[in-house]
Amino acid sequence: MAQEIKIFKPTLVEENPLPLGSDELSYAPKLQQASIGGMIKVKLEEDVIIQRVSRDLYANPRSGFREFYNNECRACRTASRLYGAKPTIEITIIPSQRKLVIQGVDSLGMSQDKFLQVYSVLGRSDNFSGDEVGMFGLGRAAYTTLTDTMVLETFSREDNSRYAVMGKSGVAYNLLPQPDLDCYGTRVTFILDEKISLPDLLEYIVDCTAFSGVETFLNLEESMDLPSYYRSDIPKEKGRHVLGPKKFDERLEQMVRKTSAWHDVVSYFPVHIADEDFDLYAAFVVRKDYDGIKVTSESSDEKEVRLLGAPVDARMELPFSAWILNLKDERKYPPTADRERLTDQSVKAIQQRVESRIPEAIRHVFVDSIEGYNDSQFKEVLKGYHALGMEKFLPPETLDVCRFVTLEVKCYGEKEKKSLSELLPASGGLFYLPTLNGHKVAMVRSVEPEAVVFRFARTNNDNTPLDELLDLVQRHGVRLVDEFLQENKPLVKKQELPMGDVVVHTAGAAYYSWGRFETVRRHVTRMEAGALDGKTIRIPRGKMQPYLYLLSTFKTSYRLVKDDRRMTGGLSLGEFTDRLSTKRVLTNRGKLTFDEIAAFRRDPCLILYSDPDLSKHFSERDGLVVFGDADLLFELAAFLTWKGVRYDTDTSGHEEFRKLEDKEKLYVSDFVSDAGYDKLGDSEILFSVIHAREAVRDGRLKGLFLNAARWSKNAEEVAKMRMDVLSLDLVISSTSRPGTSMR
Repeated sequence: MAQEIKIFKPTLVEENPLPLGSDELSYAPKLQQASIGGMIKVKLEEDVIIQRVSRDLYANPRSGFREFYNNECRACRTASRLYGAKPTIEITIIPSQRKLVIQGVDSLGMSQDKFLQVYSVLGRSDNFSGDEVGMFGLGRAAYTTLTDTMVLETFSREDNSRYAVMGKSGVAYNLLPQPDLDCYGTRVTFILDEKISLPDLLEYIVDCTAFSGVETFLNLEESMDLPSYYRSDIPKEKGRHVLGPKKFDERLEQMVRKTSAWHDVVSYFPVHIADEDFDLYAAFVVRKDYDGIKVTSESSDEKEVRLLGAPVDARMELPFSAWILNLKDERKYPPTADRERLTDQSVKAIQQRVESRIPEAIRHVFVDSIEGYNDSQFKEVLKGYHALGMEKFLPPETLDVCRFVTLEVKCYGEKEKKSLSELLPASGGLFYLPTLNGHKVAMVRSVEPEAVVFRFARTNNDNTPLDELLDLVQRHGVRLVDEFLQENKPLVKKQELPMGDVVVHTAGAAYYSWGRFETVRRHVTRMEAGALDGKTIRIPRGKMQPYLYLLSTFKTSYRLVKDDRRMTGGLSLGEFTDRLSTKRVLTNRGKLTFDEIAAFRRDPCLILYSDPDLSKHFSERDGLVVFGDADLLFELAAFLTWKGVRYDTDTSGHEEFRKLEDKEKLYVSDFVSDAGYDKLGDSEILFSVIHAREAVRDGRLKGLFLNAARWSKNAEEVAKMRMDVLSLDLVISSTSRPGTSMR
């Protein structure tokens, strides 16, 4: 007697004939005869549709594994519920044979009637539950993503029968000899197509089996070589490995703490929302980053959507650093037919459902005042509200605090911008001043010695009206300096006025040609006058221009400021040049003082190169040549400028090196990148090559260095190699003399 099996059918679209009379349709007698009341039903070309569904619906090998694994999971849960069984799933991989086996042990199996009435009929399903995977009745054809043929062997609890079939290209099943299964369950075997990556499939198997709720084991019959970029939790050694079940919250924290893309976790704040439609496991993650400690938005690998525990693609944004969202009802939130992704309608519906539950779940993060913020353990989360997309989930008072603490400002007497959060708590109070006037700051501090005075450090794309910003900061206790002075009327003597911060000119770098090369560029910043040190030179008013030019020529550590009588730090230009007048440097004319160089009869040439010993090989060169690093050349150039002596500079080495091109067949382009441009590092490389060519006696050693320099094109590396080769050449030269030996 055949087993009675109930077939699940989704809600079907029904259409009825239009209310038209027979006379109105009689003009097309053949069509009318083929219709029912004038309506002609669509028919299927069965063979074509079966092949389309079997071969084209599922495209990813992951689909093949997921569908067969989930089918066995449902069978295991049914066996446990109806028969008290204790089922497990064994997954076996034999890499050398490209064999994959999925077997349910002490499971349900499949009766012959179920195979005939359900399994062999595409589009039929006996699953009536939304909390079980499977609603379309198409997944059994997904084995074609793994292989053309599949062997299914089963031992059924329902009719106690054993049988085996071979699936062939998704269009037919061939009966096979009776299998030797000794326990209830189903075993499916695949010989994987050559185009399938075993490491990728193994990684997906680990993810897909984690939350099925069924004990699952992986049997690797041979060890596998996995590239280093695969996760460390992917099994690769021969043996039996436990895959699941796992807990969502533990998995999330493990992923966050193991990821190598960020720095160490400082704080991990979990959030859990249990809903009849979903479970959300989320976290705010605070890490120590390059810029300090801040809340992060983790990578997409730490943001997962799962449908009944199985991975499914869905484009969703949630206001957390990392999260796993598990949907509980496949009927309510259906996926696409291949189950690879949620439908757009499902994504929209679940997004709205989850968002409605978030404010209540994160209410412990809310604050309503600066005092509450100062006492909160979630400061970094609140500061990162915008990056996390938390705006629409925060109450107005919390959002107001977040906007306040993240405002960027420039404080009086400080070089860098800060956020207001870095100024809290401010014992002397916060004061706003549109321009950081030292006189007004001094008057405020005569009343409030610990007062912090700031202005807004607004960016070009910040269009917030000034009145709105002022209202915001005043709501949180910031006082306006002009109003404060009008109320208190403090008096400060002129000699008590501080210098405040001053404009400082430095030598920096700038990148050109889409970041391909770096050149010297003068930078301007501000710093407190009292912080000026011995590397800062005070230039008299009206004399700045020729000295500023030097900061665009040499990447020196010296700084320039405009002199002021109240300044006490740094060196005046006179003090700086007086100290340098007797300084001796090596030139192609021997050691000379700066005064002697300034008095030389011809304009000296200043060449940027770190080893002055090269000057010995320029002794026959007309004129005076000085080699030195950026600081030395800046000192000499500043001294000569002060003395009114003209000089030449060579900061790239290109022109000097081209003198070797015809004679030595050495070319600038051999040793530096983008040879058409002068840039930082070129002079060190090219003069290192010139130095080695002139100084190294051993021909093989010289050739070795030149080849290495051609490959390197890195200034620091070439300089290090030059020093090594010069030292080694001295050793070789000394040991080759008569009467010497190398120990």
